[in-house]
Amino acid sequence: MRWFWLCGVTLAIVSFGAPAAHAGEPDHGDERSDEDRGDDGAGDDGGSTVEIAPVETDPDTGNLDLDGVEPAPEKTLPPDGMAHRPNLPSVDRDMLNPRQGGAGRGSATLEISKIGEDTFVDLDFVYVFKPGKWRIAPQLPIRLRILDEHPEDDGLIRNQDWDEVSDWARLLAFVQYGSYDDPFFFRYGQLNGVTIGHGSLVNRYFNTVDVDHYQGGLFTNFDLGFGGGEVMLDNVFDPEILVGRAFVRPFSLFDSWPRALRMIKLGATLGGDFTAPLSVSTADGAFYAHPDWHPVVLADQIVTLFSTDIEVPAVSTAHLDVVPYMDFATVDGEGFGWHLGTYVNVRFTPESVLHTRLEYRFQGKGYEPGYVSAFYEIQRYSHLGGDPKLAQLLDGEIGKRHDGFYFEGDLRIADAFRFTVLYSTRGGKRGNDLMARLRLRDIGPVSVTLFLGRVGFDGLDNLFAADRTVWGTSVRLNLTDWLFIRGSMVNEWWVKHRPEDGTGYFETDTNFSFGAGLMVRL
Repeated sequence: MRWFWLCGVTLAIVSFGAPAAHAGEPDHGDERSDEDRGDDGAGDDGGSTVEIAPVETDPDTGNLDLDGVEPAPEKTLPPDGMAHRPNLPSVDRDMLNPRQGGAGRGSATLEISKIGEDTFVDLDFVYVFKPGKWRIAPQLPIRLRILDEHPEDDGLIRNQDWDEVSDWARLLAFVQYGSYDDPFFFRYGQLNGVTIGHGSLVNRYFNTVDVDHYQGGLFTNFDLGFGGGEVMLDNVFDPEILVGRAFVRPFSLFDSWPRALRMIKLGATLGGDFTAPLSVSTADGAFYAHPDWHPVVLADQIVTLFSTDIEVPAVSTAHLDVVPYMDFATVDGEGFGWHLGTYVNVRFTPESVLHTRLEYRFQGKGYEPGYVSAFYEIQRYSHLGGDPKLAQLLDGEIGKRHDGFYFEGDLRIADAFRFTVLYSTRGGKRGNDLMARLRLRDIGPVSVTLFLGRVGFDGLDNLFAADRTVWGTSVRLNLTDWLFIRGSMVNEWWVKHRPEDGTGYFETDTNFSFGAGLMVRL
């Protein structure tokens, strides 16, 4: 039945969002060559020898999880601007992954790490193939237990990494076609900060935030000029969340009209959580999670998500884009919200850019803006440490009437500095959310990343509550052109176990890793 609903929504999205006509503005992203995108052509000579490859020092271009997901940096300013495609870069949780995305390159790393109560030796091998615009990255991540604390586990290999069908998706880090700003982009793997449309329903969604439960999801977007769309699926092996948006530019064929009118978008978003937990088995403030440490759901329900939107590229020049938009959205038809916002993107130089988005939100009773949010995979079972998010929405604990705002900004200065921040208010107790990331690269041989994700806080007094804060910091030191060392510390969600009664509860736990690796080219 779940696949019936999912297939139905997919067919509706594709049939609306893929018109036969092809018109509109030329695509600047499609004009860049592979050389402009930073690919070095490794592996093109047909040789089979193994050699050491220089370490890629740029976290944005060298990180496996980000490679191609964010728009590639422009080498020249776009003469007509980019207001027809004003998407912000994704906000990921990466920890300065040193794997290179160039064809024929890979990495081998060995690290000591702490996960939960145990200590492991991490062995990780990854390689990136690139036939044409495709990128395929098989990997072999193995954790070997060397220190087993209570509760004890007899296995040498960490069992929680491989005890679900979806966990085997780890063997394929990603399969990807194109770049995010190409006319067509497709990615399978871990989803980091996916936003559908303007984020009124799906905003910065991560499909893997629980370290014990890996998910291999799908995300694709396409722009045919006259229209296009986006589709996101949380988990190929155990699908639960499917959301898509389709849009048209109804005036794009009128060449004599002003550009702002020709590029107006009319869009609609449709989807839902098709097994949204309504009730989970609980005892003494915890939920029953034995034997696979996954919450026991007593009742679930389909939550439908629907919105319509309009987007107007009012200003589109080489240095400035201003794109107002408006959304009307509903969660399960119970409550409605109105979003009125604008993108303002400033290009100082081709490599120094400021992206911003500011939005006013009218939140009606029974409506929660950005319902599928960054940490929805935790909230759908336990929102703010209480009942499932759907149960709280239906009971009126969240989704109260509120006038709020949302802001996100992303500042990149050349290749050396990158700072991203998101902040929103949604009313009620603990109604503020914050996400931020800072990247500094090439401080001599050192690169640094800092990340903070915080949901549901009132002020500084509970800004770092353990059950609602995810943070991470990482430092990478390049010892030679091919050898690096790396250390990281991450506070991330997982299920705390109570083996004596088979219960568990969500809480963040601080884990660390330290190790070394090298880059190879075949």
